Amino acid sequence: MSANAPYDVLIVGTGPAGAAACLELAGKGLRVGVVDVGNTPPAHNIRGRFYDIKRAPGPNLDDILGPNHEYLIGIFGHYVMPKNRPPRFRYVLKDAEQLTPVVSDNFQGNFSYSLGGLANIWGGQLVRYDDADLKEFPFGAAALEPYYRRLDREIGISGENDDLTRFYGAQEDLLPPLRLMDNGRCLLRRYRRWRRHLNARGVYIGRPRAGILTRPHNGRPAHAYEAAEFFRPDITSIYSPAYTMERLIREKAVEYLPGLFAERFTEFPDKVELTAREVRGGGLRQIVARSLLLCAGAMGSARLALNSLATPGTKIAIADNLLSYIPFINPTLLGAPQDVDSLYMQLNLCYKRPEQPLVMGTFYGISGLLASDFLTDTPVTFPCAVKLVPLMTSAMMVLHLWHAARPDISRNQLWIDESGAVHVNYTDTLDGRVERELIGQMLKLGYLALPGWVKYPQAGNSFHYSGTLPMREHPGPFETSPDGLLHGTARVYAADGAAFAALSAKNLSLTIMANAMRVAERLGDSLLAAR
Repeated sequence: MSANAPYDVLIVGTGPAGAAACLELAGKGLRVGVVDVGNTPPAHNIRGRFYDIKRAPGPNLDDILGPNHEYLIGIFGHYVMPKNRPPRFRYVLKDAEQLTPVVSDNFQGNFSYSLGGLANIWGGQLVRYDDADLKEFPFGAAALEPYYRRLDREIGISGENDDLTRFYGAQEDLLPPLRLMDNGRCLLRRYRRWRRHLNARGVYIGRPRAGILTRPHNGRPAHAYEAAEFFRPDITSIYSPAYTMERLIREKAVEYLPGLFAERFTEFPDKVELTAREVRGGGLRQIVARSLLLCAGAMGSARLALNSLATPGTKIAIADNLLSYIPFINPTLLGAPQDVDSLYMQLNLCYKRPEQPLVMGTFYGISGLLASDFLTDTPVTFPCAVKLVPLMTSAMMVLHLWHAARPDISRNQLWIDESGAVHVNYTDTLDGRVERELIGQMLKLGYLALPGWVKYPQAGNSFHYSGTLPMREHPGPFETSPDGLLHGTARVYAADGAAFAALSAKNLSLTIMANAMRVAERLGDSLLAAR
C-alpha cells in the first residue's frame, strides 16, 4: 500500500453492504478499516415466552413498554412500526435525529448508526433478484449467483422450494422452513386446494426465504419460537450483519473504528481522505486510504457524495418500496386458543399480472404483538375493541405488501442543505387497486377484509431506500459504474442500496449483500494487482 495511505480500503458503515464487503475482503491480505458510529443494544431482563410475560410482566414491564409506557404511542399517536418502539431496540435509531435530521412532509426517512444498521429491525426476508428484477442494471442474475451461494452458507436461510420458486429461484442449501401457527397452516391448506384458481389470477403463496435458523448454523442456535422478537435484540437465530462484523473484528480480519460519524471525503492523486467527527467528543479525524467504499445506506452514501462533490441544494433521485397493510380475519378461528410458541412471519405471497410489476407480501401473525397495536384499527368503538381484539389474536393475520419502484428525479428527490439536514420530497403514492384485488381473491380462501381496513404508511417506512447513486453502463453525475465507481472520482465506490438502478418488490437486503461482495471482490483484486 502507499506510504501515504495506511488502509487499502476504508469502508463506511456496517449494515448489509458493509458486512458483506468486509466478508469478501477478509483474507485477501489487504488492510481494511471500517468507520462506524456503532451503537449496540443495552442489557435487558426479558427472558422466556412473550405469552408468559404478558400474563405476569413483573420486572419485565419497563423493558417491554418503556419506563413511561412509550411503546403505547401506537394507540393514539402517529403510526410507528412495532419494532421501532420497544426500549431495547432504540439503539438502532439512536443519534439519527441529531446527526442526520430528515426534513420532509411526505417521507418518513430513518438512518441507523448501530452496528449492523437498519437490518437490526428487519423482518429477516432474504430473497434473490432474478433477471427481470435486474433488467435496468448493467448485469444480470448470473453475476450475483456465486455471492448468493456464499451468503446462503454464511447466513443460513430457511424455506423450501415451492410455488414461490418461480419468483425466488431454486436454492439447494435451504434450511427447513419455519414453524407455522394454526392460522398459517389453515391458509396454506386452503391455498393448495384453490391453487389453480389463484395462480390463474396471479396469486401465489408459499414459504418465506428467511434469515431465521430452524437448526443451529455457524455458531448460532435454532429459533426458540418464544414470540419475543419485537422486544429482544439478542435473539441471534434471526440474522443480523452485526454477527458477521463481530466475528471479523474478533478474527482481526478488519480494523474497526467505532464512534465516528463520516462527514465528507477528499480525493488526491494517490489516496482518498475521509473526514469523520467523534460522536461523543466532537473532534475531527482524517482517515486515509487507497480507496473508499461507501456502505452507509442509500441515504447515508448519498449524503457523503453530496457533501463532498456538490453544492447545497443539488437534487438526486431516490426510490423506496411503498407499503400497505391488510388485516385479514379467519372467522373459523375467532376465539380459538392463542398460539404461544410462534413466530411473527408466516407465509409469503407474490402477485403478478402480465400488465403490472410484481407485488410481494408477507403474512404476519400477531401473537408477538401487544393488543394495543390493533385497538384503533378495529371498526368498532374503543371500549368494544378492548374486548374484541383478544378474541381476534388467533384469527388474524396481517398481509404486509411491498410495491416496486425506480429512481425518478422528476417525482422523488433527495438533497441536503447547508446545515447537513437531508431533505426528501416523495410524491409517489398507491391507488389501492392491488389491495382491493387481493381482498377479493383472499375471500375465496375464507379470509375476510374490507378496503377500509387497509393501512398505507407514509413513504420511507419500508427502510428500503435505494437508487440515489444508481449503477449505469455509462454513468453520469451522481451515478456509479458497473464496478461501483462513483462518477467523477477515481477512488470512491458505492456498494449499498444507493447503487440500485431499480427496486423490485422483493426485499433488497440479500441482493445488496451479494452486489457489495461483487464490488468488493473487483476492488480488492485491482488493489492487489496494483501493488
